[in-house]
Amino acid sequence: MACGCNRLGDCVALATSSADYCETGPTMGGLLPTFRVPASVRELKSRLRPSFQTADRAVDACATFPAEERKSWKGFFQSWVEYDTADESWWDAASEYDNGLVLEATLAAWQDKIASRCNLPGPRVKTDADTTAGESLSAVKWASAAVLAVAVVWGVRTIIK
Repeated sequence: MACGCNRLGDCVALATSSADYCETGPTMGGLLPTFRVPASVRELKSRLRPSFQTADRAVDACATFPAEERKSWKGFFQSWVEYDTADESWWDAASEYDNGLVLEATLAAWQDKIASRCNLPGPRVKTDADTTAGESLSAVKWASAAVLAVAVVWGVRTIIK
């Protein structure tokens, strides 16, 4: 097992150990919760860091970027720096991870704005539109499973009568 807890016994072992695992992935089609731990936050920071640094360098190098927007970007970038340099703890790993997701979504919008005026090389973060198709498919899958379960129960009930 590479990461986190995939079975209940593993989760108990994770909760009682001092090991630092990353989050468990979605289980049972996303029905069970995903546990976030400090390693989850560090992984998110590591994934976002290159995109933030590239965007900041692009804003610095772009002469056509408006001064008001540059000031707004610098304020946003400073909030990223504070988030990035903050220590991760077990107590608030889930909320810190959520804060990182908000920064990621905001960065995606900034990247679009920066790219429309300047050259923006380097990694781009994914937007919600990139993941919506997979989430819709998952919803259709579970709705189909529910319809099938109701049909089976109805069929078994009819046979038993």
